[in-house]
Amino acid sequence: MSTAVREALEPLRRAILRAARAYADGCRADAAEAAGGMLRAARAEAEQIRLEARAAGLDDAAVLSAAERAHTRRAARAVVLAARRDTAEELRRRVSAALRAELGGGCLGPALADRARAVLGPQARIEPAGDGGVIGTLGNRRADCSIAALTEYAIARQAGRAAEVWT
Repeated sequence: MSTAVREALEPLRRAILRAARAYADGCRADAAEAAGGMLRAARAEAEQIRLEARAAGLDDAAVLSAAERAHTRRAARAVVLAARRDTAEELRRRVSAALRAELGGGCLGPALADRARAVLGPQARIEPAGDGGVIGTLGNRRADCSIAALTEYAIARQAGRAAEVWT
């Protein structure tokens, strides 16, 4: 191409180059704006996810805390019930021992037989109970004056007073 043609086309070439640079600058600006918008949106979404995760974590912690409190209450209740059971068993053992001691003294046996006859009538058949005491029978009626029955009766009569200990 000749110099004259080149010189004649130079203003056109510069105009095209300016237009291309302006277009490229516009594309870069649009891309930067779009990237900035995406970055802002991503940050906002990340913040929302963080807030939701925090709320979910707090909810999970509340559930776990409630479960732990319930477990602790159940464990404490089990300790209290075990203590009550142990105390009741010890009371039964002591009452039975006291009744056996009285029975061994000779006075309680005849008194128990008399009690069975008073409940059933003078024709009642009186037999010794396996654990001590007596059992009276008359027909299909029965008066249990055994150590086990007397122990349970004595404890049942004192149940109201025993309940006061636990409150």
